[in-house]
Amino acid sequence: MNRRSQRNALRLVIALGLACTPIAAAQETAPAESASSAVSDLGKTSVVEFSTESPPPSATDWWLNQADSPLLGSTNWVSFDLPTVLVDTIVSSPRIEAVRQESHIALEKIVQQSAAFDSRLVLEGGYGLTNDPVGNTLVTGGPPRLRERSFTFNGGVRRSGRSGTTVDLSQELGLLNSNSQFFVPLDQGNSRLSLSLTQPLMAGGGRVYNERLLVQARIDNRVAWEDMRADVGDRIAEVMTTYVRLHQQRCQLVQQDDLLRRGDRIGQLIAGRRGFDVGRLAMVKLQQRTSSRNDTRLQLIASILQLQSELKVLIGSETLATAAEQTEFIPLTPIEFPHEANMLGDALRTGMQHRPKIRAAIEDLQSAALGIRVTKNQLLPRLDAVLNGYLAGLNGNNAVFQSFGDQFWQSGPGISAALQYELPQGNRYAKSRHREALHRFRKMSSELQELIQQVRLEIETALIRMQMADQFRVSKRRTLQAAIDEEAILTERYDLVGAEGSHAGLVLENLLEAQQRRTDAEKALVAAIAEYRIALIELQRSMGTLLIREGIRPVRGGSSRRIDFVHSLPTDASEPMVFGDENFHVVEDSEDLFESREQDADEPAISLGMSHSPDSPTRDEFELIEADPPSSATPNISTSGGDARRPTDEHSLRWFLRRNEPEVPPTGDGT
Repeated sequence: MNRRSQRNALRLVIALGLACTPIAAAQETAPAESASSAVSDLGKTSVVEFSTESPPPSATDWWLNQADSPLLGSTNWVSFDLPTVLVDTIVSSPRIEAVRQESHIALEKIVQQSAAFDSRLVLEGGYGLTNDPVGNTLVTGGPPRLRERSFTFNGGVRRSGRSGTTVDLSQELGLLNSNSQFFVPLDQGNSRLSLSLTQPLMAGGGRVYNERLLVQARIDNRVAWEDMRADVGDRIAEVMTTYVRLHQQRCQLVQQDDLLRRGDRIGQLIAGRRGFDVGRLAMVKLQQRTSSRNDTRLQLIASILQLQSELKVLIGSETLATAAEQTEFIPLTPIEFPHEANMLGDALRTGMQHRPKIRAAIEDLQSAALGIRVTKNQLLPRLDAVLNGYLAGLNGNNAVFQSFGDQFWQSGPGISAALQYELPQGNRYAKSRHREALHRFRKMSSELQELIQQVRLEIETALIRMQMADQFRVSKRRTLQAAIDEEAILTERYDLVGAEGSHAGLVLENLLEAQQRRTDAEKALVAAIAEYRIALIELQRSMGTLLIREGIRPVRGGSSRRIDFVHSLPTDASEPMVFGDENFHVVEDSEDLFESREQDADEPAISLGMSHSPDSPTRDEFELIEADPPSSATPNISTSGGDARRPTDEHSLRWFLRRNEPEVPPTGDGT
């Protein structure tokens, strides 16, 4: 047997012997010790020992089970799934609590404005003593000073009606005595029942004008509700994205550990052949590559620790905040959403229906329409009807209670009626206010149109991103399979043949590069899957259906009117995304905050948002509806690229506000 045959035979024996050597011996090599020391310096945690078994070369997604186990060697760890994180977020997040309180504040504004129509009890009592000199004997009939003593008590009820009526009903009882010779009878006890009623007939009259602050408070409450939904949706999207990123980094750490393990196996082969057919250059190349791989591992650990801190802050849980510093977060593998073909038209229609920003902008437009109606009322002259009536009784000997009875039986009523008219010259202030309201309405309509275009862009971008991420998942999996096959071929060749001749360094370099390409392909696949999940989250957020998808529903009910978030898992977590309707049931107490009434003929017909439930026996239950309004009630929001219909002249304004009266044309002469 020649020298070449002996060398090949010895090479085969060494390869077979190393194949029977436990892989655990690789843990004692210098690269593993270097990685352990570096990780300890970074995160003050010890490195978990590598698995003694390498996954099959043809297996894909093998890293998922290992990613669901502790990786950082910490003594404290906690594992959780995505629904648990979401529940903890909506319960503990200070940001969500802040926007919840903001909605509570807006609701209290409704109570305050509604309280303006409550009846007010008025009580007044007093004592008077008069001691004045007189310069006319006709005042006292002789005494030089007028001395009077009086006791009065006045009690009544005042109330402002929703149509502008002001009612004042009062009962006055009093005692009066004087030293005047003309004061008859002496020691008088008097009683007077008065009723005053004022009704605006033109400007200032009607429910539209007098309930303007209450209606505005309701609109502000609905805007606050939509802002709350938007803020909660954004926070939930941030939590879900961080959760997915953390799971991605942990999977990539497992893949990096497997790369180090495969490099250690090459190191065993080189150590066994050292002095036979492997030179010092091979050891140097392997050590250089191992050092670079350890650096990447340290970067992954630092990224994991950073994402853990971000997730802790986003959740806002006191339990997590006070947990041990070395606690390791283990997010379980998220549920894989099935592939689904989402049409742009369906996504846009869903976004127009459910996106909180659009719903809030429509409420702002309704507020601007309310301003037009209020200022239109102020264009009218001031004409008030005033009606006063009274009953009175008077007796001597301080018989005040007898006078109280006499006012009903012994005397007739006194009545007075009047009309009060007022109109400023030119009425320029009211006309200017009305033109200002028209300009504000057109401004809000343009802003709504711009917002619709922005939302359309966000939905289109998110949909394109999701579709591209879905295609990347398929291509990255094919790339990974090719990288696995390449590494298997080169590894088998190196195990059996080794590096021979002048190309020994090139053969080893090719094998190490193949290992790196396989790990890079695995990381790229994990990144593509995470990107697809994040793209789904972003698509749902841009359509305003993320909370619906995750089963999170804000409700408000009970005597405290507290807002809570109800979280319920979907009936089938694997079902495709649903482009459907959403109902938020909001139950109030028995206060007359949302009185059901017929819509005024001049009321703007922007009906998206809060409406009364016709089935509620107490008329205190209302809900946020997602019904298709009449074409004359809302702007024509196009989902195919057309512009939203915006009133720009008198005719279109009448269309939008359901009016038949001619509007006051804007003029530039100040009149």
